[in-house]
Amino acid sequence: MENIQVIVRLKTTPSQLEDAKELLISLIKPIHANPNNLEFRVMQDTNDLTQFTLLESWSSFEAIKEHSKLDFMVQFAKVKDTIFETSSAEIVNEF
Repeated sequence: MENIQVIVRLKTTPSQLEDAKELLISLIKPIHANPNNLEFRVMQDTNDLTQFTLLESWSSFEAIKEHSKLDFMVQFAKVKDTIFETSSAEIVNEF
């Protein structure tokens, strides 16, 4: 089994902060329920509360592709750009 790591960084605005937190928290249960998800953590920067980092671990690249097609992730993708002013993602291998 592969261990594919995804690191996502998201930045919101102070006026969108509560919406951003609610949206990210809403992802936790359905992602944890995915058998191909090995880990999913949402973290908030203590120096800049508008900055979030998501740490994800997946069993394969295919699992990541399938995950992105799920209804709740399609909905997340639709609203993400209205709540977060910047976002970036890195897919890395862990040794």
